[in-house]
Amino acid sequence: MSNDKIRAFIAIELSDEAKQEIERVIEELKKANVLIRWAKSKTVHLTLKFLGSVEEEKLASISETLKKITKERTPFEINMDGIGAFPEWSRPKVLWVGLSGDDSEVRSMADEIGSAMAGLGFEKENKEFRPHLTLGRVK
Repeated sequence: MSNDKIRAFIAIELSDEAKQEIERVIEELKKANVLIRWAKSKTVHLTLKFLGSVEEEKLASISETLKKITKERTPFEINMDGIGAFPEWSRPKVLWVGLSGDDSEVRSMADEIGSAMAGLGFEKENKEFRPHLTLGRVK
């Protein structure tokens, strides 16, 4: 039995058009010349559940669980909508782009995934899921 672990999360990959728009926004924000570790636009994604350090043996059951959850889902559309900061603008740690559109579908899927992952031994989130795309982290 292997003890190999990987850092894992469950996410929705963005379209190429969305990644290009993220790149444009990041390039515009860089002009403010603030110490921020910017995300690479090609790797920006919508995280639904952070799993942390996961044993490789668990990946198959995680994958099967996700297939069951997503099989019944219908396509949805979300839009980038506004820029914000966590925990708040007065003391930002993370800059993000908000989402609008079918975000209720995204929230529902994230909740279902969170519950399913708790059934597989992963910690259940205590805070409300807030769909966003991370642009950068303040240094």
